[in-house]
Amino acid sequence: MKRRNIEEKEKEKERNLTQKDQGIIGKYVEDEKTQQIEKPKQTNFDIFMMYFETIIFWIITIFINKKWEILNNLISNEKLHNKWIFLSAICTINFIAIFIYLAVYLPKIKKINVDWSSYENIINNHKNAMFFATISGVLLTPFFVIGIWPVYRLFSIPFTAAFGLTFLFTVRHIPFN
Repeated sequence: MKRRNIEEKEKEKERNLTQKDQGIIGKYVEDEKTQQIEKPKQTNFDIFMMYFETIIFWIITIFINKKWEILNNLISNEKLHNKWIFLSAICTINFIAIFIYLAVYLPKIKKINVDWSSYENIINNHKNAMFFATISGVLLTPFFVIGIWPVYRLFSIPFTAAFGLTFLFTVRHIPFN
């Protein structure tokens, strides 16, 4: 009896050490086969603020586009550096394709569970996808800024920041599970 209790305590200590090593924050719930992190409860105010922030960024992005006609200039303005715009478009398509692969194709179509609970799980299991998504995301911003710089000069940076934040605030509403 005592030996069982000692073994259970040792297993609990090992589990706690691995959780601390992985930097996992949250309360663990034991299932039959897996351990899952219990997500904190969101209040109605938190959910409202998430949607409110997203709507605000969409309004800002639409206002910027209407005021400075960015989409029209991307298509028709000859002053833009088209090769940099083209490179930013390739990075955008690559980033979105990897996102769809990890968030939609694997879990929904192939029925492969993507464990998003820790960074190490994603990096170890999807190393190439994460590498190319990171490279694409990092290169996308300077390519786009350089591409629109001849027309918008210093406004290129806040325009790019507004578009990027609108994308990030919109993506967080996509259900992953």
